[in-house]
Amino acid sequence: MKKLFTLVMMMFAAGASSTFAQVDETFQFMDKDGNILADGTELVCDEAETDDWGGVLVRTGLFVKSNATDDKVLAKVQCVIEEIPDNSSIQCCFPANCMMFNQGVGTYNNGPAAYGSSDFQTEWFPATNENFEYVEGQCKASFQLFACTKKTFGSGYNEVACAKVHVTFVYSLQGDPDGIDTAVANKIQNNKCYDLQGRELQAIPERGIYIQNGKKYVK
Repeated sequence: MKKLFTLVMMMFAAGASSTFAQVDETFQFMDKDGNILADGTELVCDEAETDDWGGVLVRTGLFVKSNATDDKVLAKVQCVIEEIPDNSSIQCCFPANCMMFNQGVGTYNNGPAAYGSSDFQTEWFPATNENFEYVEGQCKASFQLFACTKKTFGSGYNEVACAKVHVTFVYSLQGDPDGIDTAVANKIQNNKCYDLQGRELQAIPERGIYIQNGKKYVK
């Protein structure tokens, strides 16, 4: 009986320790005012805007704070897409390379790379119909930061999970009397291709990211 009681107390202590475990704070999410977001924060992002090519996007509005004291600590972000309409995508330019996540529900990674405190640079591009008009919908995804250091032996990195946020992107035409789609549709229906610097391309590239009809694509 004494052994059973001891076992129960050990299990309780282990559970309590796990419950109050501290999240690594090497990298943290923060809002535009510099307020740190608690791990597991849930956000709803519904402010649509147009980019330089006439496309519609919904930004996270997030920033990343680096508390790393060693320049050998690299940042990585893992995106888990839980719900996303067909013909829409999430673009993540953190920590360094711009990557387009447009393969549907799944887990995607960007990094590791050196990065200090800066804009998270991640947004959702809603779906369009056959007339290049953006349609209402939502996308759900979580983003988790990792602190990465190169392994002493062998290749690869040791990764420590940092903060995570859950984001619901929403695109709605309600409350937009001017109809953002009207201006976008008039601007993007030319089938021309552009690179990320806004330079017109003669043809769709075999590899890389390009913009056509206000939408970004990756090959």
